[in-house]
Amino acid sequence: MKAKKEDRIEVPKLRKKVTAADAAQQEVSRALTIVKREEQALIMKPANAGDLTIANGQFQRLKTAAKELKARKESITTPLNAALTNVRNLFKPAEEQLASLIECSKDGINAYNAEAQKKLEALREKLDERLEDEDDELTQVSANRRVLKAAAKLGVDNIPTVTTRVMEIFDPEKVPARYWVIDEVALRKDLITGREVPGARLIEKTSVKVG
Repeated sequence: MKAKKEDRIEVPKLRKKVTAADAAQQEVSRALTIVKREEQALIMKPANAGDLTIANGQFQRLKTAAKELKARKESITTPLNAALTNVRNLFKPAEEQLASLIECSKDGINAYNAEAQKKLEALREKLDERLEDEDDELTQVSANRRVLKAAAKLGVDNIPTVTTRVMEIFDPEKVPARYWVIDEVALRKDLITGREVPGARLIEKTSVKVG
């Protein structure tokens, strides 16, 4: 038995939603197609004026393709970057306040721990003096127990600590020259302003303009 026309259910055709990732993939595929096509005909080193004309044409096409690809990329990344900036700015005040409180808390704990360690060190020195005294009946085991008991009373065992290695340059003149990094930004700036710097100079290079 055939269903009546009015009883038939029309199923709408679903259109695939194009996401930003899909659009980006399409643009990349398009750019790679151009690259493959131009790469096959690319003149690496023009040998005459005719080759130079062809090479200039290829160069301009490649520049145009690169410019269009960058524009399409930025059409996707610009709003994403703006959204990311907004999210970071939203969380920033709370993060900064928490970080400040964490530092204050850490400084207080570090100060207490430093004082506690001084007390323990003083106790160790006192006990060491007694251990060196032959007339004193204090034993090493007993001394260790006293230090542990004092540490437990001070609560230093409950302080979460981490040991790190921090570099300290206490005599810069003795550090070998290979460890010093040249500030190229400042050096170039001084050279451009006309300042003479021993061992460095400005040189001019001519190349094909891309941008």
